[in-house]
Amino acid sequence: MAKTAIHFFLIILVGAIGAALVGGCFAAIIGLLAPDFVNNLFGGFQEKLPHPVRYAAAVGMIWGVFIGAAAASFSCALSVVIRLIKLRIEVKSSSKAP
Repeated sequence: MAKTAIHFFLIILVGAIGAALVGGCFAAIIGLLAPDFVNNLFGGFQEKLPHPVRYAAAVGMIWGVFIGAAAASFSCALSVVIRLIKLRIEVKSSSKAP
């Protein structure tokens, strides 16, 4: 089965969405356990955030998308490089055969 550009795009998309969900859930748990940490980290020291859990989940999802897309893109790029190396080895071995 040949992997096309659409296949790799879908892998990156699924990886980014999955990482966004994980990042959002993780940040929401942090917001539930330590709302003061979220207020100090994102809201500054003067103002309190009205909904620290929701804000933490949103920021976690955004960072999850960035990290997930980067990881999935790196995996796809590595897969392409490995495939090119295998193809080059096959071409060299077939040209040497009588």
